[in-house]
Amino acid sequence: MRVKVFLLCFIAVPFVSSQTFWERTEPYYASFNKMYFGGGDTIYGTLGSGFSRSTNNGSTWSTPIIVNYVTDIAVAPNGYIFLSENQQKMSRSTNKGVSWTIKGTGINEPSCSAVMVTSTGVVLTGTNKGIYRSTDNGDNWTKVAGSAEMTGDSSITAMATFDGITLYAFTRTNTISPERGYAFRSTDNGLTWTKGTNSLDTVAFYKATVSSNGTIYVRTGNGVRYSTNGGNTWKILGFYNDYIGDVTTDQSGAVYASINSKDTTAVLFKTTNNGTTWTPIRTPFNGISGIGINKNGNIFLSQDQLYRSMDNGNSWKALPVLFPNVGIMIESPKHELYFTAGGNAYQNLYRSSDFGKSWNIVYTGVVGVPIVGFFGDTILVGDNYYSGVVFRSTDNAKTFKPLANNIGLGGYVNTLLGTSYNSVLAGTSIGIYRSTNTTKSWIKVHSSSINSLHQSPNGILFARRQWPGDGIYRSIDSGSSWQQKITGLGVTTVRSLDIAPNGDLIAGTEGGIFRSTDNAENWVRVDTQKVLKPYGIYAAVNKNGKIFMGGAKSGVNSQCYQSTNNGTTWEQIENNILTIDGNASLTGLFAASNGHLFGGTTSGLFKSAQITTTVIKSTSIAPGTFSLSQNYPNPFNPSTAIKFTTGDVGMVTLKVFDILGREVSTLVNEVKEAGSYTINFNASTLSGGVYYAQLQCGTRIESKKMLLVK
Repeated sequence: MRVKVFLLCFIAVPFVSSQTFWERTEPYYASFNKMYFGGGDTIYGTLGSGFSRSTNNGSTWSTPIIVNYVTDIAVAPNGYIFLSENQQKMSRSTNKGVSWTIKGTGINEPSCSAVMVTSTGVVLTGTNKGIYRSTDNGDNWTKVAGSAEMTGDSSITAMATFDGITLYAFTRTNTISPERGYAFRSTDNGLTWTKGTNSLDTVAFYKATVSSNGTIYVRTGNGVRYSTNGGNTWKILGFYNDYIGDVTTDQSGAVYASINSKDTTAVLFKTTNNGTTWTPIRTPFNGISGIGINKNGNIFLSQDQLYRSMDNGNSWKALPVLFPNVGIMIESPKHELYFTAGGNAYQNLYRSSDFGKSWNIVYTGVVGVPIVGFFGDTILVGDNYYSGVVFRSTDNAKTFKPLANNIGLGGYVNTLLGTSYNSVLAGTSIGIYRSTNTTKSWIKVHSSSINSLHQSPNGILFARRQWPGDGIYRSIDSGSSWQQKITGLGVTTVRSLDIAPNGDLIAGTEGGIFRSTDNAENWVRVDTQKVLKPYGIYAAVNKNGKIFMGGAKSGVNSQCYQSTNNGTTWEQIENNILTIDGNASLTGLFAASNGHLFGGTTSGLFKSAQITTTVIKSTSIAPGTFSLSQNYPNPFNPSTAIKFTTGDVGMVTLKVFDILGREVSTLVNEVKEAGSYTINFNASTLSGGVYYAQLQCGTRIESKKMLLVK
């Protein structure tokens, strides 16, 4: 049985706002899915759905600009940058990536898979229906090759050219078995295209590059292939039966390939003799999604983040590419923080095991925004890009697999919640779904789109819908049925919902901050002070019940306030996030269990420099002191305070067991400094009876008997 508990801490001096309230977390880095080397030391890179630029060979990068999911990048002779995109055709920048304009007039399909520019500035793009051409910098497009001209092989997956004169487009046909891929060539600025004589043998093109001598190298799902006669015939260059992550060449003609091989731990290889021998190159990380080599021979790798080697792979330097636009923030039962960052439709998932000091990317298999939830030791991740898709990890996020039989789940997943009723809830674009058999099948229990799901300490379930006048729903029967609860909220849009330790609900809306003390039956606005401008639309509550709010109805704003008396009065946090980053706009607030407040923004993640809770530390505690006090009150219903003291720094665990010795709750499981601590134990979901609190520090153990009366 899961029990939600809260740590209550106190200090002699209360925490107040200061000039150091906010700080950036240690930078969480991203890697590129596409790189383009411009003139001098300029590099352009795309991070799935963001664009960044470096003018000093990758040492520093501009704050990424949010775009749609990028499939390819090309730069014209006049400096215009073109991004082919999924579901948004084409974006163009005329100012080196500072701003972007959507283009695509004349392109019939919604997505473009590749883009290429000729030496004269003609822009070409590929879709799943053929090739399009623009002679006016992407403003207007004309289809120059379709199914008829390409004899049925018209789904473009890659484009490549070395000199901007001899142009290649590559296809992938996966509607037949086995797959096949053809090369198409043009020498007249993309007006006409000639199909290669032979296709690849049972494989398709994923990416292609052309060397200075005209040799074409392609990565496939079955080895590196090459052609020396314009794509008419193909040969194996190496790694037959291996999936190729990327392939590229350098100025000397050497070929680099990244692989995912069962037979070797190396992932990056180089050949200078056309595949006769391959030399492994040591890399900082295992997986490689992209390789780039500039004119000076510097190697750039997209792995867990971006790396650069200036000595042929003997040493590597991590490059700080930050990804802004923080989306979801959530804490696991193991007290690990997860958050997403990226564009509006495509984001990466990051995890921190030290409350934001360091972050690691988590590979889930999700295409869109990873929607994280927890059910026991299982981590669930929904994909809101595909309808009804959920991935699962049972090894603490090391690997994820899609749920094999997601029977009954419909709509795009927006939120997942494992409940204390041994069930899982999924809020989707078309309703709430409930599973009582470990996600093997789902039953639809509500028909409104839902943005977040929550469970209060007393077990009541709440759902938030981000729609004017339709904000909060409640279930008092373990999620089987739901009723709307908006009395007092009016027609405002609810942007956030959090639950205080005492069960009060705090809703951040476009009309202010609202509080409910009766399980959402009634709502009262609590930020009516006129000094609070603009009104907050995001709210969070820490373990002490302190309420934080921030944001604005529109525009760039990251001003935050705090209240220690349930919203009766508010104190402005003096150094707003804008003093650190003038472009930051708040996207959410999250209070972690260790007391830190996190602020997600359009310019990255921020956290409070100090904890926002308070801790009592006694300066008179002697080393070696170890004691567990009797809980108060005792008997209790439903909560009680447990105090313990330790005179040494070390690992501390405080657990609660039932009369049969079964663990029902872990209240503390972390390194503690010397001091006295008070923990609040909420037993609202437990049956009445005898329980035992057990404190352990090293080899020392002490227990106290507690009586829950219901």
